[in-house]
Amino acid sequence: MPMYSIIQLPSNDRFDYSWHQDGSYYPWCQDFLTLWFPVNRDTTADTGTISMIPGSHRYGPRETDTFLKRGFFKQIQSKLQPGEAEQEEVLETELGDCCIMNGNTVHRSVANRSTSPRVAGVLRIANLGEQQVYERERFYCTHKS
Repeated sequence: MPMYSIIQLPSNDRFDYSWHQDGSYYPWCQDFLTLWFPVNRDTTADTGTISMIPGSHRYGPRETDTFLKRGFFKQIQSKLQPGEAEQEEVLETELGDCCIMNGNTVHRSVANRSTSPRVAGVLRIANLGEQQVYERERFYCTHKS
């Protein structure tokens, strides 16, 4: 799947994702990994980053609510199990680090609270072994608004 960058401006949560599973955005391929990594600087709990719920991938795809944040930014929000939010782990990363998540891992953006843009790279690796056909259009960022 194509690699892309996410740019999150300081004090701007318009493009932050709520709790979600990447698999919800790509229902045609549930067997994949997401690699998320900082491009321009370290990320911390103080400056903003992403967070995840450890072990959440074991429960498979979740029920979701789909809505447009601020009227245009598509969100597919995963429903959490009771007590899961309290298990949240904020990921602090240095340049060169990479977070690797199963497509069913529940995670979210944590707003950029720094004074500079946060640029992150995202790469998804899909297992096409069970696909009946290869449809190139499906590999692009189909969840764009």
